[in-house]
Amino acid sequence: MASSPIIIRTLQTDAEVDSFFRMCVRAFWPDADQESRFAWWHNFVVSTPGFEPRHVWGAFSGQAIVGGCVVHERTLLMPPAELETSCIALVATHAGYRRKGISRAIIEEVIRSARKRGHDLLLLGGIPNFYDQFGFVDIFDSVQHTVDCAYILSQPPSPCRVRPATLDDAPALLQLYKAHFQRYSGSFTRTLDEQVYRMRFRAPDNPPLLVMTPEGVPRGYLLCSSATAQERAEEVVADSWPAALALLQYQAHLLDKLPEPPAEVIWTLPPDSATLYHLFDAIKFPNTSPLPPYPNWYVMRSQMLHLPVAGWMARPADLDDLVRHLLPRWSLRIRNYVARWPERVALIIGDQRFLLQARDGAVTLAEGVAACAPEIRLSQAVFTQLLFGFRPVSWAAGQPGQEIAAEMIPALEGLFPTGHTWIAASDGF
Repeated sequence: MASSPIIIRTLQTDAEVDSFFRMCVRAFWPDADQESRFAWWHNFVVSTPGFEPRHVWGAFSGQAIVGGCVVHERTLLMPPAELETSCIALVATHAGYRRKGISRAIIEEVIRSARKRGHDLLLLGGIPNFYDQFGFVDIFDSVQHTVDCAYILSQPPSPCRVRPATLDDAPALLQLYKAHFQRYSGSFTRTLDEQVYRMRFRAPDNPPLLVMTPEGVPRGYLLCSSATAQERAEEVVADSWPAALALLQYQAHLLDKLPEPPAEVIWTLPPDSATLYHLFDAIKFPNTSPLPPYPNWYVMRSQMLHLPVAGWMARPADLDDLVRHLLPRWSLRIRNYVARWPERVALIIGDQRFLLQARDGAVTLAEGVAACAPEIRLSQAVFTQLLFGFRPVSWAAGQPGQEIAAEMIPALEGLFPTGHTWIAASDGF
């Protein structure tokens, strides 16, 4: 008897959502406690503010769900632009239906749907060597910074104090998140309800840590990776060196309780963040004799974590909408960071042509073809990496198939700066 054809569609009922998550648990955690895993993942997703069953895609064989994924609809910030983004998570296939093209069919349908809905981007945290076939490219590498615990504990105690945050602190944490992260591309709009949601789903033994001045003013927070990895701060902000020192000292004392405490704490921070500069400006090389052997002359060290074709990846959804929604950002960049920009430039991305017109400090889309306008020809992949600042224009100019006149490189470097993307851990999905 012929097998049922595979139908890809969004889910329509709560019962279908339940079936999807039970399938996910069997696919991802076959040896785990099925009910507890189901309860956590199901509640985590369906409790997302604004969640609807249509945010879950299912692959159906008859009435059975044999694959699917979750698509969170978010607004990604690329200041001052706001880009509607389909964020793909929990791509899963039933064990008995793998290697039959189901995941491929699901992703292709999600891409088509994002275009139809007028979304600008699709974003996901990848798995090795899979999503590139759908046009996704690497757009972000995280950076970790380690600080020596012995140095931290040798410093005078900070006047600031640290305590576990409660839901009453949600407005303060939201304000700190916005102040420190929303200047970066890759951050998202976030409401108070969304902040409360993130706090509710942290493990009870791993709450956010809030640091305050002696007067009780919130000045920063820290999120440990887990209760069993408290040496790792996956997200941290501090408004001042005393606030940063208080968080470092509190974290180091947490590790003191372990039988074999780690020698260092690890903070994940943007390489140009105010929090990191507080550390750089205040931490001094200790007066030790004899000096440790070179090159171990450090109290802090930093490393970039690069996951090629496996980490944070993105691709355009609808290029027409994306370019149109980027015009406010490009206007700002050309006004403030580009010394000379032609009145008209033809930007060709893949097989789509956009005629950018700059007048009176504003960039708009012009109609027709300008015979004398310089042309910039980029593949969709290279354009995406330039857009997120993952690679510089000088690199793009040397890639096969890209056409960028040498005289346009300085102007394009103002339009597409590097290093402006950061995705905070609490924005994961």
